[in-house]
Amino acid sequence: MTSILLAIVLASALPVPAPTRRVATPGPHHAGTAPTRPATTPGRRPDASEHAQRRLRLGGYISLGVGGALFGVMAAAAAEHRSALGRLADQEAALAPGQAVDRFTHEQVEYKLHFARVDRDLAIGTGVAAAVSFALAATLFTLARRPASRRLALAAWWSSSAAGVHLRIRLP
Repeated sequence: MTSILLAIVLASALPVPAPTRRVATPGPHHAGTAPTRPATTPGRRPDASEHAQRRLRLGGYISLGVGGALFGVMAAAAAEHRSALGRLADQEAALAPGQAVDRFTHEQVEYKLHFARVDRDLAIGTGVAAAVSFALAATLFTLARRPASRRLALAAWWSSSAAGVHLRIRLP
């Protein structure tokens, strides 16, 4: 999960050259006649920095959506955990005071407790992942507000025994 989020950050932070459009020039025409197609004034084309900002915003929206989905899974798992504990409490209250619990009932309770713990662990894990995803979305939205030259620095390094990349991200 972390590698997917890191890939989204890196892919959306790197500047991409703006696509070039070829404009067809009208062919030769006879004197006194107008060209067959009227000349249109193309709108302002976005530069590479604007493309990078759009990609950062898109990455932020994707991360926000993933965080929302994880938050929903966390809420459902927490509700199921609470429900399972409530059912166990009701089952315990149904027993008469001092009544011995047979082996079958004890195994049922242990089985339900196991799944209640799984629900709790799922809720905790997805809650942490949702928080990380929301923080990543906030970071991407913040980075999209700055020009590309001021927000990201990438430098490769190497030695005789190792190599790596140093990534520096500036936040406002």
